[in-house]
Amino acid sequence: MPTMRFRRMSVVTSVLTYLTILIGGFTRGSGAGLGCGDDWPLCRGQVFPDWSNALMVIEWGHRYVALLAGIAILATAVAAWRHHREDTRIVWAATLAAILLPIQAMLGAVTVWEHLAPWWSAAHMGTASALFGAVVAVTIFAHNPPGRSAITPGPDRAAGPDPRAAGEENVLSDYASMTKPRIVALLVAMGFTGMMLAPEGLSVAEAFWTLLGGALGAACGGVINQVIERDVDREMDRTSDRAVASGRVRPRDALAFAAALGATSFTMLAFMVNVLAAVLTMLGVVFYVFIYTLWLKPSTPQGVVVGGAAGMAPALVGWAAVTGELGLPAILLGAVVFLWTPPHFWALAIARREEYAEAGFPMMPNAWGLKATKRRMILYTLATVLAAAAFYPMGVLGNLYLLASTVLGLAFLFGVLTVVVDHEPQRARGLFFGSIAYLGLLFAAMVVDRAGWLAL
Repeated sequence: MPTMRFRRMSVVTSVLTYLTILIGGFTRGSGAGLGCGDDWPLCRGQVFPDWSNALMVIEWGHRYVALLAGIAILATAVAAWRHHREDTRIVWAATLAAILLPIQAMLGAVTVWEHLAPWWSAAHMGTASALFGAVVAVTIFAHNPPGRSAITPGPDRAAGPDPRAAGEENVLSDYASMTKPRIVALLVAMGFTGMMLAPEGLSVAEAFWTLLGGALGAACGGVINQVIERDVDREMDRTSDRAVASGRVRPRDALAFAAALGATSFTMLAFMVNVLAAVLTMLGVVFYVFIYTLWLKPSTPQGVVVGGAAGMAPALVGWAAVTGELGLPAILLGAVVFLWTPPHFWALAIARREEYAEAGFPMMPNAWGLKATKRRMILYTLATVLAAAAFYPMGVLGNLYLLASTVLGLAFLFGVLTVVVDHEPQRARGLFFGSIAYLGLLFAAMVVDRAGWLAL
């Protein structure tokens, strides 16, 4: 099988596997988990469901998509064994998926037979996470042949020691850095803000498990991103010393680490919080890895715009963790982050314009020019400020927040206008970091206002 066809097959398999998990979460959350009773593999003794029974149709739909995903997994495994034996990474990952598949199917059956008993449900969801991790690993390996992971010794590395000959402290530091802790911290802050905006009360245990599970999910996406982009990371000064790009951590070890993070995140959220929060977290990871990193970022200047949708997930997860559903304030919070993302990243793209061009990324300043980029930065910043202010007329937040969001919004807009008229890279670099401060302080203002710690 040609490499390109296998790559497409692996992507389709990953999408079908994720859809199975997504629909499974909806099935459980909608109360349709026993839509077919305790009957499996049939549905109340029937091959096809009673189409007038919504719960039965939902449960049968989940099983049907799972069947399609199972066929795709087996087909991918057979293709790997027959046509890609030279790449042991693909073979091992595909074999693991093929082994986990019947285990997952049997756990699904037992979960139904035992009337959705918690421990069987947790085992079912945990195995689904591991299976999804194996399928994603096949996809990533298929898109990154073994030769691409080789380090080409440059002038700075030729005379130095083996980068893998590091002490335990350095190894732990490398693994921690792969998770992109600063980005994780911002996403956790957003998740906590989403929880605070929810109308129901917030318990300490609920907040702890939600934020920890969300942090592990975000870290999973960050690690996979560094594996995928390791070649281009070596071409840029800002990223050349990353653990995977520099060779201090092998790609397969990083992927194993990411799979452990993702599986732990999903299982923790599904078991300790709710299935909707777990599914939304994994949806954010999948969007970030497949839609943004693998597809949009290397192919279109609009990648940053569409990719901003991945940043919406923590807001939705935080709200869903408390309420068990989605709500307009959470969607608005996600929209603020979505609109904030383009001017934030375009500021970095302007500051690092030459590096992105050399690395081959079609960032907006290189593809469409500085003038067009800066014009769009103004528009997106205005939209961000207006969306942030909308919490006040909605009655979600009060006077303190209105004052804070206005001041912060004017400061953000001033920073963007400064970059528009000043062409020095350090101005754009300052805006990049300043925009992070804007978002963090905006979250803080929301929490303080919502908690009633200060009043105006």
